Amino acid sequence: MTSGETVLFTGGAGFIGSNYVRFLLQEKGCCVVNLDALTYAGHLETLGRIGDRSEHHFVLGLVVDRSLVDYLMSRYQPVAVVYFAAETQVDRSIDSPDVFMRANVRGTSELLESTRIYWNRLSTEKQRTFRFVHIPSDKVYGSLTHDNDPSDENSAYRPCSPYSASKAASNHLIQSYVQT
Repeated sequence: MTSGETVLFTGGAGFIGSNYVRFLLQEKGCCVVNLDALTYAGHLETLGRIGDRSEHHFVLGLVVDRSLVDYLMSRYQPVAVVYFAAETQVDRSIDSPDVFMRANVRGTSELLESTRIYWNRLSTEKQRTFRFVHIPSDKVYGSLTHDNDPSDENSAYRPCSPYSASKAASNHLIQSYVQT
């Protein structure tokens, strides 16, 4: 991602996402299309002054809204999708697991399919350089004690909550698209 290129960024009004958006705008000189639902974790205030920059296009919406994502891909022609958007709180997932399955599993599926269709329309050169960046969670590996070895990408999945199960499913969907 270099100066002048466009990135479709999901979840860019959260604490971590907004800092990454700031980095893309200020350090890389990218144009950022920032798709965020502004739920409990996303707030326009986290963007501060960058929210007013001409290279920043904020869009209120959900990754499960396939027609919206298709439109954004077509209109802005991104060189990358950075997928930060997710429902993330373990305790909330126990009370409302369906919200997490919709956002983290169906949202991943819809975003991947929209990206696949967009990618298939790109030239061979643009396909080679296009990137889909997904922000995973260590919670898919379960809870560790001091006696456990640290987890890494080769560790077995041991989700312990609806949140971690939804993120594990999201990871598996993404891996299946990489393979096929």
